[in-house]
Amino acid sequence: MLLLIGGLIVGAAAYRSGLAAWVVHAALYKMAVIPRFLQPAAVVGLVAADSLGLASFGTTASVNVPFIISYAQQNGLPVLALTLSAAYASSVHCILVTQTPSISVPFSYGYFSVKDVAKLGFLVTVLTAFLTSVGLMFAGLSM
Repeated sequence: MLLLIGGLIVGAAAYRSGLAAWVVHAALYKMAVIPRFLQPAAVVGLVAADSLGLASFGTTASVNVPFIISYAQQNGLPVLALTLSAAYASSVHCILVTQTPSISVPFSYGYFSVKDVAKLGFLVTVLTAFLTSVGLMFAGLSM
């Protein structure tokens, strides 16, 4: 619960203070050259990479979504489509064993290795990026 609340506080503070806008302007400006229809996939990849440093799905979403909102606003991209991409990506990334109890419990019994989880997690992340972009197109929320 503290991780989730801490993530919400950090995300809200970053957005309200202008830190999110500054980080987007300073660090994510090159991402804007990616074709518009691939923007959701890029957001999924970005959130997955960022999630390697965070230990829970809720924290990943609450920290990343304010930055994605700023990114979409600064680059004239649909805020809803990219926010949905970030939120969905926050709940399906499983590259590390520690990212969810449903993986860490069977891991502790020795049913699979860290390498097994990382390979499958990377594959799921790439598949999620593709399916998120396609799903947004079919839902009418595409770029």
